[in-house]
Amino acid sequence: MADLRIFSYLPNPRVWKATIAARFCGVDVEVRGAPARELKGWLWDYDARPLVEEERQSLSSLARTGRVGLTGAQLFKTDAFLAAQPFGNVPAAFGPAGKVGIVESNGIMRAVARLGEATYQLYGRDAYEASRIDGFLDVSLVFARDAQIYLLALSAGTVDATIHARAKEAFAIYASGSNRPCRRGGIRWWGTGSRWPTSALPPNLRCS
Repeated sequence: MADLRIFSYLPNPRVWKATIAARFCGVDVEVRGAPARELKGWLWDYDARPLVEEERQSLSSLARTGRVGLTGAQLFKTDAFLAAQPFGNVPAAFGPAGKVGIVESNGIMRAVARLGEATYQLYGRDAYEASRIDGFLDVSLVFARDAQIYLLALSAGTVDATIHARAKEAFAIYASGSNRPCRRGGIRWWGTGSRWPTSALPPNLRCS
């Protein structure tokens, strides 16, 4: 049994953070999922899996209306999934047997780092270093919120001057800190300003 199971649309850059951390720390992470458009035909559960048509009919009582990403779509979410994942979104992570749910990609990555701290102290060597890491992760979430608004508008063809200006300002503020190198632990992190090709991006950054 894996140390952590993740259910998500794929590919999803938000999941990569956790899987990269897992390789550093020697943590066994299982990822289940499919392209976002296919998740409408999946059972959203710890034991997430594609449904056949007969099951979709018999499980119609589990159908919930998507609110983010798959807006308006009928998604089959079990009560156990919603108990473990109160926001009902993916990526969604679970501890063994699915009893404990972990929400948000940074929370999932933190869980992996904590699980593997005996192998590699990716989350810092003390409370001060861990808190410094938390600060950078929190700043990243603020930027990710503005980036999500921009990318969702871009995919819908509704980007206007206000959305563009907000995203431009958010990136400038974020890059002003991330372009400074961090030399702790012999590793340098730089904001490169490089672009991803459009084909490498998922249709949205977060999915109901």
